[in-house]
Amino acid sequence: MLMVVGCDMTKTWYLAGIGFAIAIQVFLFSGVFGPSNYWECLLDEMPGVKNDRVASAVMMICRKEHPGGVEVKKIGNGTVSQCIAKYGKDVQGDRAVKAISYACNRLYR
Repeated sequence: MLMVVGCDMTKTWYLAGIGFAIAIQVFLFSGVFGPSNYWECLLDEMPGVKNDRVASAVMMICRKEHPGGVEVKKIGNGTVSQCIAKYGKDVQGDRAVKAISYACNRLYR
């Protein structure tokens, strides 16, 4: 009888583990952990941009994904300068640099 109960508990834990793994994947792929506003979208997508045309495209995509998402609550961790240094180090072109600067000022000031 103990063997049967132990076997049933093993199956229960196994199925619970599978359910948990599926739930995690659903959350990861549904955008739950993605940017919640326009400014966060810029900081996620702008690093690595090498020219103004691509920077403009990123800005349009972020605006489309987050219409009305320009007003945000300030983030408490870090400073504007730290944000610009982190996200702007691999960016080329005035438009990308300005977009990152604006985003950091909106989120960290």
